[in-house]
Amino acid sequence: MRKTALKIYRYSGDYAAHLLLAGVLLVYAVFLFETVSRDEGAFLLMGQGILDGVTPYLGYVDHKPPGIYYFSAALLSVYDSPISVRLGVLLINTATAAGLFLVGREQFGERVGTASALIYLSGILLYQGFYVLTEQFVALFGVAVLFLLYEARSPDVSGRERVLLHLGIGVCVGLSIVFKQTGGALAIGAVALYTFTESLGGFLRKVGAMGIGATVTVGAVAGAYYLAGGLPELLHWVVLIHLPGGSYGAAGLRGILRGILSNVFRFPMLWALVALGVFGHGRSSRAYGERYYALVLLGIASALPLVVRGYPHYWIQILPFASLFGSIALVDHHDAIRPRARARVVLPLLALVLVVLLIPSGAIVAQGGADILAGDDIRDDYRVGEYVRGETDPSERLLALTAEPKVYYLSDRRPIGENIYYLPANRGNYNNSTIIEKVDVVEPPLVIIRTPCRDYVETACAYVRSNYDVTRRLGPYRIYERDTGGG
Repeated sequence: MRKTALKIYRYSGDYAAHLLLAGVLLVYAVFLFETVSRDEGAFLLMGQGILDGVTPYLGYVDHKPPGIYYFSAALLSVYDSPISVRLGVLLINTATAAGLFLVGREQFGERVGTASALIYLSGILLYQGFYVLTEQFVALFGVAVLFLLYEARSPDVSGRERVLLHLGIGVCVGLSIVFKQTGGALAIGAVALYTFTESLGGFLRKVGAMGIGATVTVGAVAGAYYLAGGLPELLHWVVLIHLPGGSYGAAGLRGILRGILSNVFRFPMLWALVALGVFGHGRSSRAYGERYYALVLLGIASALPLVVRGYPHYWIQILPFASLFGSIALVDHHDAIRPRARARVVLPLLALVLVVLLIPSGAIVAQGGADILAGDDIRDDYRVGEYVRGETDPSERLLALTAEPKVYYLSDRRPIGENIYYLPANRGNYNNSTIIEKVDVVEPPLVIIRTPCRDYVETACAYVRSNYDVTRRLGPYRIYERDTGGG
């Protein structure tokens, strides 16, 4: 028995990696059929709106930069289905994993590269990266920044090449911002590295080149909106609403801590490896030097936006750096532990620790897969869309409460106003009174409420119930038709 265990322990990692990769992709294929999420529904609707000639912020209103909307529109133009856009996101996730493998292999060894790519793809499943979201793009450009940063620090590149590489870093930061505002945190990590490692002249040259690259990229998008007459709207909905004093505030301290704890328990094996690297970093920092600290600083900078919200998908933007950092710790401590694996107690103990760390992650994947295979949520969503299309004309508009923009997309109907969903972030611009006023003016033939109605629009929901009759109940959805007799 002991000899068998040792043979398994020593078995070639290549075959194990291939099997793990095949397993992750198989599970990923199942999650492609998950029901449309709230944010995903917004991006799909905005993308469909672009194809219909509706410019983001000038027609429909959402709070993200325009990159994700145009990405969605491009793929919806090929095939009008959430699956087509999710397949595009799968390519983005695969490119990020491939980038991690290349960076890890070149800078820290092939085992680190392989492990970091596999950990990242596994984490994508646990942090909802199979949805159409913005964080996957931040992760991709973050890996690109890390790769270019390492290249720029190489003594083999010429001065001109170094300038171009820093311009490229700035472009990647700019592209990251075009998909999500927090993508700008990548610049903080790079600037922090040069603050500690460069003279004043070198700092100004390198950071200046990065700044030019980022400014040109973001400026090109702002310039396009200026020419379209929509720059004030872009600035309001993408920038101003997120600033302190705007209506899109951060979570409180209790919410932040609760979010961190719940998300750590989504993938405890990874964060155990990260903790192992933090408390046993001496060997790695000595072996890899500046490369190690560049990774750490970019990871810390990418983690800063986590104080805003505790949603699982926010953690995707730190996932590449955590995967690479954890993989370095895994390989380093594997080499230290392996000679002791002959001891009778060590191997079973390691196996037990691994199983315990994987139980929460396995439970999340199993529950998610079971829900998808059951198909209740997906059926309800598409049945709502089919019902609305059968009961209304394409020219008629709908109201969906509270945060379900996917209803408009799946129904192929437009909302009653420019705002595609009602969230606490919108209270300064849209509230119960403005919703009720819009209902009175537009008189939508149908109103769809997903129960339970959220507290911040409860008054609007009550108004709908008093003026519309329930005509259909589909899962959590209630479809209301205008009641000409009241009540």
